Amino acid sequence: MGRAAPWLAIAAACVASMAGCAAMKKSGAAGGDELPEMSRRYLEALRWKNFQAASRYWIRDRRASWLEAMEAEEDLVNYQSLEVREVRPLPDENKVEIRVRVQMYRNDTLVVEKKNLVLVWERIDESWFIVDERMKPLGASVSRPGG
Repeated sequence: MGRAAPWLAIAAACVASMAGCAAMKKSGAAGGDELPEMSRRYLEALRWKNFQAASRYWIRDRRASWLEAMEAEEDLVNYQSLEVREVRPLPDENKVEIRVRVQMYRNDTLVVEKKNLVLVWERIDESWFIVDERMKPLGASVSRPGG
């Protein structure tokens, strides 16, 4: 694998993130114009393990526990790519579910895993916040800490 390959994967993830979230602008969901950018920034911070920055996108009462869980696994897991696969408005017009394909590996095994990360964003007081997160291995039903 050449030197450019990791950067191409990151660029592709960012483009996919923006393209996937662009669907929200057309859906008419509340505040859809700012959600794509917020989602992109969250995934970028998560990808680069800038958990302090990523925690700002979490609803206040879940922020500290999410940050604690992520900092605990910081040296265990590396994220290779995060790609938005689906953006789906929920029945509550103030909520949106974003499904992200995550490619990651544990430092102890170096085995690459592909998982689905499901983020539920909710519009609260004119801004979007993550209110729920579930990470599942493809085809399995396993919850992630903080979600």
